[in-house]
Amino acid sequence: TAGDPVSFDIRLTGAANLGAYDVVLLAESGSGQAGTDYAFDLSSTGPPAGPYVFGSDDHFLAAQATLNPQRLRLSLSDFSPVGTTTVAGVNDVLSHVVLDIAADFTGQLELVFAAQSLLLDTPDTVPTSITGYTDLQAILATSLPTIIYPETVPGDYTADGKVDHFDYQRWKLDFGSTELLLADGNEDGVVNAADYTVWRDNLGATEESPPTGSIASYSNGTIDAEQYLTWKSDFGATLPPPLGSLANETVPEPSTVVLVGIFALAMACRDRMARHYSNAGAMFHSGRSDDSRVHPKPGKTRA
Repeated sequence: TAGDPVSFDIRLTGAANLGAYDVVLLAESGSGQAGTDYAFDLSSTGPPAGPYVFGSDDHFLAAQATLNPQRLRLSLSDFSPVGTTTVAGVNDVLSHVVLDIAADFTGQLELVFAAQSLLLDTPDTVPTSITGYTDLQAILATSLPTIIYPETVPGDYTADGKVDHFDYQRWKLDFGSTELLLADGNEDGVVNAADYTVWRDNLGATEESPPTGSIASYSNGTIDAEQYLTWKSDFGATLPPPLGSLANETVPEPSTVVLVGIFALAMACRDRMARHYSNAGAMFHSGRSDDSRVHPKPGKTRA
């Protein structure tokens, strides 16, 4: 929902002898003003009370900078003189992050890791990366980003402000997916027939007006009975993997480090994640310098 903050945890599981980290997260939008329409809440961003990677957060630092009118940089870092091995659910959280979004901001936001800025070191006096660091960095550099956008109309799976045949096509393409959830209208974690019902019940709806209940002409860019018959004939059919699926792709996995649920978004309201994960659970595409432009990708999360 527009105006509600977006919150999530950054987790690092299976890191052996970790003594220091530096993680850089970029937030960018093609509209609005960085720092005004969207900004990281530093007062709420930081180590959690329980599953923090280190025994103490005395040296934890969170810093925010505006790189240009559309881009924010969040740097998270900490170090410990004693190496630790991170275990899922025990001590695997690097930081809890909160991103504030203005109530009147209707644009979309892209969150991406700056893979080239990632630092995961051992506690040795000579800077030495932990085992698996290179593979993990490569995964981050080739992972898809997360896009956050305000929910407008139920059934508007393409986030263009209206419920039309394009939303049906999005639903049809992602049917059966538990990773690409753009068309998960009822937010149960899978795109299925129930999400078709959400779309059908809101045919013709726009941001300005609710659906009238009438079936408009498909030739005018909305939904008619022909589209329903198409859905009916296709129902139950086996569909090809959704676009962006990494299920059949081979990606490198770190030998001991697995970055899981990097953005296991704990949304305040109806936020959810378009789960573009590699086999190791990393998401977000980067590999560019912080001054390079980040271009939107298909994955979206509603806020």
